Amino acid sequence: MDLQIANKVAIITGGTKGIGEGIARVLSREDAKLVLVYRSDDEYAKKLKEELNTEVMLYKLDITRHDEIERMYAKIIKHYGTIDILVNNAAGGTISKPLHELSYSEWKECEEGCLDHVFMMSKMFISHCLNNKHEGRIINVSAKAAFYSESHDKIPYATMKGAIATLSKRMANDYIADGIYVNCIVPGYVKSKYYDTCPAEVRKNKEKYLKVGWATPEEMGNIVAFLSSPKSRQIIGAVIDCSGGTML
Repeated sequence: MDLQIANKVAIITGGTKGIGEGIARVLSREDAKLVLVYRSDDEYAKKLKEELNTEVMLYKLDITRHDEIERMYAKIIKHYGTIDILVNNAAGGTISKPLHELSYSEWKECEEGCLDHVFMMSKMFISHCLNNKHEGRIINVSAKAAFYSESHDKIPYATMKGAIATLSKRMANDYIADGIYVNCIVPGYVKSKYYDTCPAEVRKNKEKYLKVGWATPEEMGNIVAFLSSPKSRQIIGAVIDCSGGTML
């Protein structure tokens, strides 16, 4: 299927590792032009850029710095002239601790690392689309923990990821008349370096919930690619369960 996103400009936050890397690899096969926003590991980012068979801009950025986000948008627009797709994938500042032991600064750190930049990245993207009167697509990445989990001490992370789902639906409602499509995916257990190297008992505990095996980052990328496409125009404000049945 031709997804009709060749030469579209896509920003992916957290775009060089994990789910973000999987999304980048899939969108590159569709010949989208990629802006991969990352925070660390220059060497791996450059290696990934060389592997992707498309035009790639690497942008190193601390996305909790809102002034830096504004500068980044200005540079991308100056270089490409437009931005068509935004994938808000990055997440940081997570902490595992009972709520009654959390400090306010720890709560805010999670909010800044998981939620605030989704607001700022989306605000800048929507403003660009409105000012230039063209369609756009935002795909946000939530998490299974926001809706279902037997884990404990994840309240800040789950709360912020739940807010991302709500933000997605409300933005979709407010901006679909302007041709801006907003949707959200909810991954489950995605194969990553963390799960490959974590203690065997941790991995085994997760595997008991798997119905079709570990998800791969590129499987998440396949779903994001479709949501980035005009082929998905009837999907508006959806919070899509991509957890492989682990929330059933």
